[in-house]
Amino acid sequence: MTVALFFHTDSLCADAQVVSCESSADGFAVILNQTLFHPQGGGQLGDTGHIGGNKVTKAVKNGEDIIHYSESAVALGQVDIQVDAERRLLNSRLHSAGHLIGHIGQAYGLQAIKGHHWPGEAKVSFKPLSGSKVINAESIQQEIDKLISADLPRYTRTNEDSMRMVGFGTLEPYACGGTHVAHLGMIGSAVITGVKEKKGIISVSYQVI
Repeated sequence: MTVALFFHTDSLCADAQVVSCESSADGFAVILNQTLFHPQGGGQLGDTGHIGGNKVTKAVKNGEDIIHYSESAVALGQVDIQVDAERRLLNSRLHSAGHLIGHIGQAYGLQAIKGHHWPGEAKVSFKPLSGSKVINAESIQQEIDKLISADLPRYTRTNEDSMRMVGFGTLEPYACGGTHVAHLGMIGSAVITGVKEKKGIISVSYQVI
């Protein structure tokens, strides 16, 4: 079982133990006893970086383990790990902006059913509930600008089902295994690029700049 350090820290550097390293079609599959690398999943791209100076091209979850795919073999034993800061920050900004869009949609009577927080194709999908209000890009933009300007701090807690919950300030937290900015001002500018409805599902597209 790989201990997911990114659940509890924003640090991008740490020491870990290499448990196994095996050749695979995607390079060398490396398993650590603990990791700062967020694996792809939950609507968020995985981290890249280095393990002992060896480039990590992707990280994926496999059962209770997180597999890091390295371009070269990594020796067993203690090693230093480092996550790419620029990629992590972009993914965190996108994910946090997606949460804010979820809160805004909820205020309009919409239920968020899916978040896709990838650069260049980020969107949040909603299912309208009974009595929902009409929502458009302009109204979402106004609301998200206000929330980012308020610069609310992030907090995490565990609910009664032992699920990790992530929230900002007084906003209701969402169950989430992803990475997020420490406070909303770090998002910078979140731009709503479109609102579309298809087969009863409303999709809000966005980007961060």
